[in-house]
Amino acid sequence: MNDKEKIYDEEISPLMEKIIEICKKHKIPIFASFQYSDDNFCTSKARLGGHIVFDYYDAIKQCIENEGINIDKFMFWVMNGAKKEGH
Repeated sequence: MNDKEKIYDEEISPLMEKIIEICKKHKIPIFASFQYSDDNFCTSKARLGGHIVFDYYDAIKQCIENEGINIDKFMFWVMNGAKKEGH
């Protein structure tokens, strides 16, 4: 994949700013992730009382390693969260 960060910065980012502003105004949770090169992503989110999937994304993001996702780290996060919530 060619690096498309400039395209994201110039064309997509201004639109995302408007979308996020509207979502915040109306309390609509949003999650969007863009891959603009082989190794780089840009993620926009506004939880606004939204779904637990936002928490899972944050956990997965912390488990990224060179070869992909370290599922053991992710499962440890899930187990700790379950214990904290009384499951």
